[in-house]
Amino acid sequence: MLEFSNPLSTDEQSAYKADALIKNAQAIALVAHPKMDGDAAGSLLAFYDILLNNYRKPAKHLLAIQQSDYTDNLKFLPHTQVLVDAENIPVDFKPDLLITLDVGSFERVKNIADKFKTAKIINFDHHPTNENFGDVAINRPDLSSTGEILFYFAQLLGINISQNAAICLYVAILTDSGRFTFSNTKTSTLFAASKLVALSANPAEIAAKIYRERTLEELKFEQKIIERLELYADGLFVISHLDEDDLGDFSREKIPTNFLVNTLKSLANTQIAAVVVPGINFGEAKISLRGEGYHDLGKLAREFFGGGGHYRAAAATLKISIRETKQKIIEKLEPLCKPTLPQKF
Repeated sequence: MLEFSNPLSTDEQSAYKADALIKNAQAIALVAHPKMDGDAAGSLLAFYDILLNNYRKPAKHLLAIQQSDYTDNLKFLPHTQVLVDAENIPVDFKPDLLITLDVGSFERVKNIADKFKTAKIINFDHHPTNENFGDVAINRPDLSSTGEILFYFAQLLGINISQNAAICLYVAILTDSGRFTFSNTKTSTLFAASKLVALSANPAEIAAKIYRERTLEELKFEQKIIERLELYADGLFVISHLDEDDLGDFSREKIPTNFLVNTLKSLANTQIAAVVVPGINFGEAKISLRGEGYHDLGKLAREFFGGGGHYRAAAATLKISIRETKQKIIEKLEPLCKPTLPQKF
């Protein structure tokens, strides 16, 4: 049987400090980044379940907050019904602990933290751009996902993982590892996934929900993205976009940017794929970048666009038009794509 040390053993002191803060807290709020993806939603809802079933916190003393809506393919996750919109937080809810999950920078939760100024903060994340904010920060860019971190956090502390938590954690790991195809997929990733399957997370059922149940509107968006595809640097850099007029009544918070940009990234020989779509707020443009290991996209997103992310996947939001955003991306990224660049796996 494969055996290896818990990758969080090097963060043991922080893990036990986080455990103590949770045990001593009277009320806890949990939040992930806006427009949650699989890792954010899965981690948030998994940890809600873990707190509810292992720390004996009554549900009325736990609040799981969503900063914006998220794609429909994640609505099957357990506990989605408990999510509270940020603007609907009860005025009398005063947590003494705020747990942030999959949040790459404090700015992405500052509006929530400002509501709970006296609360201590535990920060679980895996973004290289994380500033390690909070009273306890467990940030592991070497692990595939925040979901993987939470799995090993539970293992380290002997915390029980229910079937509901297992489903959520499996979704977190599956999506942020690109169905176990990204370079962040390691022995620890597959070991965690196998244990979650043993805890009744069903891989076939989950994959069907996440990847094979697209809405007609999402497929129409994909069609528009392909029709508007622009190739630069002999196809090494590709970019496309959606306009405000494309949305109709579709919620801008539910635009499946990951689905769309991954479609472009699948084009042979592409080094960087970029998709620009309307941001959550009117007048903003959201950038999604994907690559195949030729460039550090997280670094580029931070330096050029004020965003962040990982080596092969990054994002940013600019308060300018879609057209202006596209032009800025082309100007900054096209010159970086060269046929002689080495690929990092």
